[in-house]
Amino acid sequence: MSDQQTTTLGTNWANEILDNVKIPSLPEAAAELLSLCRDEDTSAADLVEVIELDPALSARLLKVANGAFFGQRGKVSTLSRAIVVLGNEYVRIASLGFYVTNTMKNVVPNGFDMREFWRDSVLRACLARQLAQRLSSSLVEQAFLTGLLAEIGTLALSSHFGQKHAECLQRCRWDWDRRLTVERTALGVDHAELGRLLAERWDFPEVLSRVLGRHWDKPPMQKSADLEQQLWQVTYFCSVLPFSMDRQTVKVPDSLRLLALSAFGLSFEGLSAVFTETVEQFNAIQAVFTAVMPHECDAQAIMDEAAEMIAALDVENADAVSDMGT
Repeated sequence: MSDQQTTTLGTNWANEILDNVKIPSLPEAAAELLSLCRDEDTSAADLVEVIELDPALSARLLKVANGAFFGQRGKVSTLSRAIVVLGNEYVRIASLGFYVTNTMKNVVPNGFDMREFWRDSVLRACLARQLAQRLSSSLVEQAFLTGLLAEIGTLALSSHFGQKHAECLQRCRWDWDRRLTVERTALGVDHAELGRLLAERWDFPEVLSRVLGRHWDKPPMQKSADLEQQLWQVTYFCSVLPFSMDRQTVKVPDSLRLLALSAFGLSFEGLSAVFTETVEQFNAIQAVFTAVMPHECDAQAIMDEAAEMIAALDVENADAVSDMGT
């Protein structure tokens, strides 16, 4: 059988799984927001026109705008003012994330901790956004979405296979690089392929679909001027950093060391700053996702642990690696 035939069979099987799981379509407002995300000339008035038709989203954006993170002296009482306070970019990515998470919140596998899943997904999105800001302003919105959706295929696999998929995750928890191989061998498909197909079904831009489809494949380690490769590197970094599998003794993969130091040009101090800003953004944005996340979430503890894992790296080896990107 040719590689093309094998790929076609795998895609057919993945589509059958998504059909059986009954993944819902995104609401019309999300499609409009996607269109606005593609248009650099989008105005606050354009966003108001879409968002004001959704009272739940409007109320959550007002709550975020009135939060301590944005330090407004007077109460923000209109959606137009909230968008000015938050910024067009922030509103677009938060609103689209709101629709994605609420669309998927009812796809809940038995025994699956959905709140933990979305907490980690939003953290991953905030981390991706912070990393992207160090590379290119053009990547920020796309990075937030790929960070948010990097594990979306996991929902479909867990819904369809249940305990069988849980056993796959358990099998590779100490050798995370084997995850795709373990999933493909046991299930005939992996979570990255399902994520790619979901993005296509939701009519996301092709670059997002492609990156989601290979977010678990190791990207080139060197710095790049290519935006898609940068997005791939950012998404891989956020996917490999383990938030929820085991928080006791996790080894940072070599690929993560290389990316942090050579592709992003981030020192240990730079990574610590990224983690701090990620927590600040997470705390500011989580009000948008209150329907799918716990009201209280110790994001700081999670990111402190990530910082400790980075700090535990062999400094001499890290310095040698950093020369690759300069």
